[in-house]
Amino acid sequence: ALPLEVSAPNLVVLNPSTPPQTQAGADITVTWTAKNSGNASALTPWTERAVLSTDEWFGNWDDVVLGTVNQTTELAVDGTVTRAVTGQVPWGWQGNYTLFIGVDAGRSVVESNEKDNTFSTAINVEYGRPPADLLIGVVNVPASAGTGRPVDLS
Repeated sequence: ALPLEVSAPNLVVLNPSTPPQTQAGADITVTWTAKNSGNASALTPWTERAVLSTDEWFGNWDDVVLGTVNQTTELAVDGTVTRAVTGQVPWGWQGNYTLFIGVDAGRSVVESNEKDNTFSTAINVEYGRPPADLLIGVVNVPASAGTGRPVDLS
């Protein structure tokens, strides 16, 4: 039997930087380095993505995309590229969520290991008051009013 050597790229996430907590409505920046740890160049194109999720699964219906990077040049063996995306945490979110970073998010690169393309970490989202949340201080109304007649409010 002859030995068979398979050459393939392998994209992995290195040096992720994410905030441990944030506030609803806030912009957060996520950074990472994508590395080709395989034994062949990674051919293009592919997409890298940072998302917030209500569950522990990357790529399903509940993900909110914080930012996307499209890779348009080859990445050599042991080559790296550093990424940074900024996105807004949805209004109304509060509690514990998962922040994911996924390289080759669309599975367009055939790799030696498809199971190491994502990084995940917990992130706590605190309540944030929406900017359109208007508060009324004082309402002045007349002492009496008639049915079907206009009323002045101030």
